[in-house]
Amino acid sequence: ARSLSDGRREYIASVIAGSLSPSDIEYQDSRHLLRLLGEVSDIEVIWLRFHMVPTLGGDEDFRNRHSAVLAPAVSTMGSPQKEHDRAALQHGYKQHLAQLGLLQPRYHTQRHTQQPEYDSRTGAAKIAGYELTSLGRLLLREIGLADEQE
Repeated sequence: ARSLSDGRREYIASVIAGSLSPSDIEYQDSRHLLRLLGEVSDIEVIWLRFHMVPTLGGDEDFRNRHSAVLAPAVSTMGSPQKEHDRAALQHGYKQHLAQLGLLQPRYHTQRHTQQPEYDSRTGAAKIAGYELTSLGRLLLREIGLADEQE
């Protein structure tokens, strides 16, 4: 496996250990989860896990441990280029997780019509945030970052 960290190797070992069943279906499921895991970076795993407890003040221990990754990058017109770059990367991580079906976007809606708001520049619906999908929760459980009941 193209593993860069010990933690990543532990994720992979956890998925493989869970797949030692004679069932071909379980084997294919595990292969799919391994393929998904191979497509996400360690930073994206942290972002995925962050979305498991999305409330303010939720899971403070996890957020404190990964504060360097999870600190929100907000870029405004007057922000230095480094902050624009960091915001673009954070957006890209979440977008990639959504493309893989691990997160799903929540859209801004207009109060009076409850219809999505659209970005006048791009024409795309404005994203208010992201939510963990069932597949994302399953992947987190398989790599040992979520309990069975979560």
